[in-house]
Amino acid sequence: MPVYNSARYLEEAAGSVLSSSFRDLELILVDDGSVDGSGALCDRLASEDPRVSAVHQPNGGVSRARNKGLDIARGDYVAFVDSDDRVDPEMYEKLLRATIPDHDIAFCDMLLRFHDCDRPKETFALGTNRSRTIGNLLLSGIGGGPCHLVARRSLVGALRFPEYLNCGEDLWFTLRLFSSAGSVTKIDEPLYIYNQENGSSITHSLNKKTEESILQGMRENRQFLEEAGLFEEVKQEFYWSVLRYKSLFALDPDRIGLYRTYFPEANRYLFSCPLLSARVKLIMRMLDLHLDVPVRAFLRRYHAGKQ
Repeated sequence: MPVYNSARYLEEAAGSVLSSSFRDLELILVDDGSVDGSGALCDRLASEDPRVSAVHQPNGGVSRARNKGLDIARGDYVAFVDSDDRVDPEMYEKLLRATIPDHDIAFCDMLLRFHDCDRPKETFALGTNRSRTIGNLLLSGIGGGPCHLVARRSLVGALRFPEYLNCGEDLWFTLRLFSSAGSVTKIDEPLYIYNQENGSSITHSLNKKTEESILQGMRENRQFLEEAGLFEEVKQEFYWSVLRYKSLFALDPDRIGLYRTYFPEANRYLFSCPLLSARVKLIMRMLDLHLDVPVRAFLRRYHAGKQ
């Protein structure tokens, strides 16, 4: 569990893990340079339960914190939890029961927790073979992270999160993890409780550094899929996921030039993409035809009307 300035949520998050029906676990709390008292709370939780270990390190980001946990984990299986989320009491028991002895990974769906309601959210569907599962993973959005799964530690091996990416690191990791798995299974239950209330949770705004990180991750993911011999089988899903990202530029009147700059080869998959509305597809097609002036005029009126 990476911990960064999450004192408000940490005790509840850790408590949900420690109260799991599966008792034989180790909870590693990696304090990533917190300044709000989270570090002291990690130490207290470790003093109260022998299953808890507290580790402290200078702030280096969520990937470095998760990697530290992987380096010292001792269990046969590993799982990840964010410090502002929770897990269902039976999540790990159910996932491990599904995994042992025949599968390398088991994953589940999510429950999105808002201040006034909970909404079940499918992460992604289990495919009929590895490439179909990976194709579904590429399209999964927030379901592409590692927090709704358990995996054999031997499968993870030397695989670590890319510490040089500040966005897109979750998909980068899970893509490689699922690609190396011999067998994967899923429980169609929303067992991971994803907190949507915390405005300071580990999320990213679309700035230049984030753009560069996402693009680098996409390029590396494509290269990985090509080297693994999987790209041709999941090419459509890969480019659909790229188009979802490119749509952010297409809808920004000051940045539509970037739409044509990044992955132009993805544009041929525009009209088959299930992730975009008809209106967004029309705007993106107009940009393909270099109709920038009417697109900018429409977008400025559209954004003005939303203010």
